[in-house]
Amino acid sequence: TNPGDWTNDHNTGWQFIASPVKGAKIDDFVPTYSDYDLYKFDGSKRLSWLNHKDENIYDEEPEVPGEPEEPGEFQDTVIVGNGENKSMALPIYTSNAYSISQQIYTTEDIGQTGNIIGVSFKLNQSYICTRSIEIYIQHTAKESFNDEYSWESMASESKVYDGDIEISETANEWIDVIFSKPFAYTGGNMVICVYDKTNNSYNATYFCADELSENKSIYYAPYFSNPINPSNVAKSGKLTNLRNQIKLSFSGN
Repeated sequence: TNPGDWTNDHNTGWQFIASPVKGAKIDDFVPTYSDYDLYKFDGSKRLSWLNHKDENIYDEEPEVPGEPEEPGEFQDTVIVGNGENKSMALPIYTSNAYSISQQIYTTEDIGQTGNIIGVSFKLNQSYICTRSIEIYIQHTAKESFNDEYSWESMASESKVYDGDIEISETANEWIDVIFSKPFAYTGGNMVICVYDKTNNSYNATYFCADELSENKSIYYAPYFSNPINPSNVAKSGKLTNLRNQIKLSFSGN
C-alpha cells in the first residue's frame, strides 16, 4: 500500500523493520512494547529511524550500542621512512649479548602531535628469537649526533616499555611494541632509545632502515657481557647515517 493512502488510525497497519547493521537485533532499533508501524533508516551517521505512517506523531532516534574500543587499540599510525636499506645494529644488535641505540626523529618526520602508544620496527632479514628490551622516548634539542660520546641521557621516567619482543623469519613484518604508558609527543625532535639486555648473543637480525644525510643514529654493542645504563651510557658509540623505518601508533584521544 502506498503510504500516502494510510489513515491516522494508529491501531491498525503493519510493521516492517530493516537493519543496516550486520548481526544487529531488531530490539536494538524498535522497542517491542511500542505500536510503531513502518520505520526507515534516514541515512545519517547516527541510526535515526522515522515512522513513515505518521512521522509527526512517531519520531524517535533509538540509541544503538556501538562496538567497545579494545584496550590499547591503535587509532592512528604514522610511518617514517621507506625502509630501502637495512641495518644489523639498529634498533638492536642481536649478535651481541647487550646493545643500545638512540635515533632522532624530527617534527617534520612525524607530522603530528599526540599520545604515542606504540612503535613498530620492520624486519628485513632475521631468524626466530626472543629478545628482552627496554624502550625510552623523550624530546630532544639535538638535530643529530655530533660525536661518539654525544649520547642523550635518558631519564628513568621516559621508559615506555620493558619486556620481550618476538622476532620471526618473515621479511617485511612489523614488530609491534605496545607501550606500558603513552608518550605525550608535543612536537619538536624526539629520541627513541632501545636497550637490548637479553645477555645472549644470536644470529644477526637486520631491520629496514633509510640512509640520511646526517648521523641521526648512534649505537653501542660490546663484545663482552656487561649491562648498559641508558641514563649514562658513557661509552664510545658508533655514529651512522642509517635510521630505522618505524611506525608510530597514536591513541585516538
